[in-house]
This record gives sequence, structure tokens and C-alpha cells, in this order.
Amino acid sequence: MSDAALDGFIDDIEAKTAERARTFRLTGALMLTKNVFAQLLEGPRDEVEECLAGLKSDPRHANALLVEEGAVGARQFSGWSVSYADAASFIGRTMFRAIAGAALGGRGDINRLVRLMLEAGDCNDVGLDAALQAVADQAPNMA
Repeated sequence: MSDAALDGFIDDIEAKTAERARTFRLTGALMLTKNVFAQLLEGPRDEVEECLAGLKSDPRHANALLVEEGAVGARQFSGWSVSYADAASFIGRTMFRAIAGAALGGRGDINRLVRLMLEAGDCNDVGLDAALQAVADQAPNMA
């Protein structure tokens, strides 16, 4: 894919995900490389579940893996954030490790991925600490 085509593809994804986030009253983040997508959704449970159901029915999301779910006390994102990183970048490697590890039942890099998503979304430290604690509370017995 040419750089121009990739830029157009990313712009299209950003517009569509921002529209979907508004439709479902969601906040969160989407990070993507040419090969991997990671998405964090937050909002009312029924809205998140309805959005996920729509994603699951889309054949482009046939290999989607739900890595983590649970309640948090407050939203960590003030809006919707989309970040692109080359697959060879630190972000691309972190995304791959977290998703691959989760597919195998581990969670070693999930906190790092959540931290990157929050930092890319320009979240404040209070929100970052709360999000990391919420993730840690969801699976206290996992490595």
C-alpha cells in the first residue's frame, strides 16, 4: 500500500470510528499498525456491548479478540483518540505483544498497552493511574 493510500485508509478509519463512538456515546482510543488494531472502549455497558456486537458482525473483524472487560469508576478518556504507528515501532511491538499474549491467556503487556493508549489520548496522570488500577483489579491472579 502506498503512503498516500495508507494515509487515506487511516483517515477513513479515524472518521468512521469517531462517528461510531459518537453514535454509541463512547470514549476511548484506537491504535493501529498496518497489521494490528487495538481498541479501548468506555461508556455505558449496553452501549459498549451494542458497539461490540456490530463489530463482531462485520467480516473485517472476524479475528477480533476481546482482551479485557470490566467496570471502571470514571471515564479515562475525554473523547475519541486514533493513533497510527508503523509496525516496527515501539507502539507496534507493544500492541503485538499484548494481543498475542492475551490470545495465549497471558496479560503481561496489557497494562503497557493501556498506558500507551492513555498517553496517546493525552490523558492526565489521575486518569492513567485509575485506568491501570482498574485493569489490574480485573485479573489479580493472572501473570
